Amino acid sequence: MNIEPSFDENPYAPPQASLIGGDETHQEYEPASQGKRFANYLIDQVATIGFIVLLAFGIGVLDAMEITGGLADRLFGDGSGLAGNLIGILVGLIYYVVFEGLWGRTLGKLITGTKAVNSKTGGRIGIGVLMGRTLARFVPFEAFSFLGSEASGWHDKWSGTKVVDLKKPAEKLVPPPIGVRFYPGR
Repeated sequence: MNIEPSFDENPYAPPQASLIGGDETHQEYEPASQGKRFANYLIDQVATIGFIVLLAFGIGVLDAMEITGGLADRLFGDGSGLAGNLIGILVGLIYYVVFEGLWGRTLGKLITGTKAVNSKTGGRIGIGVLMGRTLARFVPFEAFSFLGSEASGWHDKWSGTKVVDLKKPAEKLVPPPIGVRFYPGR
C-alpha cells in the first residue's frame, strides 16, 4: 500500500486565521472589460440624470404649492449656472458613495455584473477612498483616461481601486513544487 502525501496542504503548517471580519470571503476576479466599463458609465449617467430630474420635480411641486418661493428656477432654471453644476456634482457624489459604499455596485455595475473593489485586498472600499474615487470622476477629461489599453481610469488608479467582472473568476495558479521534498519515515 503506497500512500503518497498531498501537495495541496502542509500537515505541519501552523494554523492560520483570516484578517477579514465576519463571514466575508474574497475571491479573485478578472478586471472588467472596457466595454463593460463604458456600459457602466452610460447607465450611471442616465441614473444620475434621473435622480436630478426627480429632485427637480420634487422641488417644482413644492414651488407650485408656494412653499419654497421659486427655488426650482434658481436651482434648475436658465440662470442657475454654478448652483446647477453643484447640484449635479452633489447628486453624483451621493449616488456613487451610497451605492458603492453599501454594495460596491452602482446600477450600471449591477446590470453588467461588475463590482468596485480595493485593488490590493479585493475587498470592500473604505469610505475615505470611496469619496476620493468619486470626486476624481469630476476631474475634467477623466472619462478619456479609459482610452488606453487597460480598462481602468484615473479614478481607479488614484484611489487604489479596480472594477472586477463577477462573472469571470480568475484562475488560481498553484506553483509547482520546488526542490526536493523530504518525507520523514521513508
